[in-house]
Amino acid sequence: MRCQLKYLHSILTEGKVDFSEYVHNQALTISDINTKINVKELANFLQSKKDIKELNLINVEVDSKDIKELGKLTHLTSLTLRNNKLGFEGAGYIGQGNLPNLTLLEISNNHIGDIGFAFLIGSKRLPNLTLLNVENNNIVGVWRHHYGGDIALKNLT
Repeated sequence: MRCQLKYLHSILTEGKVDFSEYVHNQALTISDINTKINVKELANFLQSKKDIKELNLINVEVDSKDIKELGKLTHLTSLTLRNNKLGFEGAGYIGQGNLPNLTLLEISNNHIGDIGFAFLIGSKRLPNLTLLNVENNNIVGVWRHHYGGDIALKNLT
């Protein structure tokens, strides 16, 4: 089945989203839509598509409750959740999730603060994480120089 990458830009929709329309190679990208994504349905879709290694949900109002579902996607290597509503709870759920293959986590503009950042860097459940982008999350400067936990970050933005 040939899939084309499609970004959903400011369209008004109701009902189900056909996630297969937004898959290209090993990535699924949904950006800037005016409908709430059913993250449980998305997670179920991705559980059946283990070849999708990258998930990008940008500016789609993903919140902390949604993260519980995404934290079960053990096959993901890259997760971008830029410009959403994770808060420190969502960061905590990522840190507590089952994402052992995750190497890249991009969660800029999510209001995670110091507490959420501490959850992430202290997590033992992200053993392969090498790139973490937490830009614009109200993190105090001292945290940017303290990489605790077992995460060997090569790049911290």
